[in-house]
Amino acid sequence: MAVTGVPANAALPNEEGTFHAETQGDQGVYSPYRPSSAYQAGNLSIHLTAWTDWQHGIWLSLNNGAAFRITTSENTSAPPTVISRGNGFMVFHTGQGGQIYYAVVNSNGSNDGTWRAVPNARTRDYTPVGATTGFGGRGVLAWRGATTDNIYITSVDGTTNSWNTPVQAPGATTYTAPAITYNTATDSYLVAHVGTDTHMYTAISDYPYYNNQRWTPWTSHGGNAYGQPAVAPLNNGHWVAAVMGGDQRVWQQELDPNGVSYSGTNWGQESTATPVGTVPWLVYNAARVWLLISTYNQGQIMWKQTVRE
Repeated sequence: MAVTGVPANAALPNEEGTFHAETQGDQGVYSPYRPSSAYQAGNLSIHLTAWTDWQHGIWLSLNNGAAFRITTSENTSAPPTVISRGNGFMVFHTGQGGQIYYAVVNSNGSNDGTWRAVPNARTRDYTPVGATTGFGGRGVLAWRGATTDNIYITSVDGTTNSWNTPVQAPGATTYTAPAITYNTATDSYLVAHVGTDTHMYTAISDYPYYNNQRWTPWTSHGGNAYGQPAVAPLNNGHWVAAVMGGDQRVWQQELDPNGVSYSGTNWGQESTATPVGTVPWLVYNAARVWLLISTYNQGQIMWKQTVRE
């Protein structure tokens, strides 16, 4: 990532200068792939972290407790994605052949040991998905198409648990996974993807999974990004975005409510300039955003506070 005129280590508001080791039980957590984590909405005491081991098994840890699995045979081809929903969490993963699956984990870590297929949702092998908790408690899912480079979005209803028919995000193509997040301050969604030109693009939508969807034009943020971006909301209606640059460092910026670079921020390198082995993840809760990474070579999962409002 190299953007003319942008200072390296341009910190976000109240960004920490040190990473901390993610733990499960009394042990560190290691993965060669992107980790994922979510807090139960408005509750800083309950969070679920998910990662993939070297044999493509999915592991989870509730509140840094001992690691556990949904099953021992999911054979995922991409890292899992976690969101909060209701009194618990949803975990998504891409199975062999590109079928997207989900499981429900309760706030105490219990689950029924079952991965279920998301209807009409298939991507490429080795490609993760984007997901967020949306309006009315919906779980909203975004993915790259299985046979095209288009982006598709669907949601599961917060009351009936029925899935909507997927819709295509207009005017977007990507070689990797998109990211999506929801901001309660503006009642809108931010969708981000790395385009086929390696620039990150963002657009705002109010109901991205309905056919009467309304979208803003895609905004290019330039750069030289690789893989899936990470996005998170802020309480003031702004957003935070993070990507892995071609230098294997994390680059971040604050966006205004329209998904445009907030005045004076643009891309800045994460403050410690720690080399990463894969793309980052952002976690939001209670006016804070945390950054999760997997370090280069060792694959140790680390975290730090990257924004505090």
